[in-house]
Amino acid sequence: MRSDRGTGRARGILPGMSADRTIHALELAIARRDLGAIPGGYERVLDEAFVEVGSSGRVWTREATLRALGSAVTEAIEIEEFEAAEIRPGVYLARYLAVAVRSSDGVTLRSWRSSIWLRDGRAYRLRFHQGTPLPDTLTSPRGDRRAIAGSAPDGTATR
Repeated sequence: MRSDRGTGRARGILPGMSADRTIHALELAIARRDLGAIPGGYERVLDEAFVEVGSSGRVWTREATLRALGSAVTEAIEIEEFEAAEIRPGVYLARYLAVAVRSSDGVTLRSWRSSIWLRDGRAYRLRFHQGTPLPDTLTSPRGDRRAIAGSAPDGTATR
């Protein structure tokens, strides 16, 4: 699979879209390994200084992330409670709840995600990403409490 392709038009990233809609679409495309939805492909969307702190606690470099993006997705992934805010001109903070269902056993995994995106003209580059797995019960950024199925109190996955 080549990582330097993608028109960004196949699945909804269009010129003139708002920053929050574009970033949402890019986050979802990366999570789902939907290369065709990423303008310029993974090489272009990941900033040269990209780093990720995964939900496992592992720190991922740009090179390790590019290698991992070439593997198949083993989960059905959705994004909920998405917010993106411009924290200074051309710099965006995205926050959302990622909900993934593992195809191997049907376990639902939830994690809060945050990313820092840089905008240069019409191009967006992902500079930083972090995932934090959720415990059994949580309070969302909007203040509502709810039970989260699929997680034990220690944050490990359950059925």
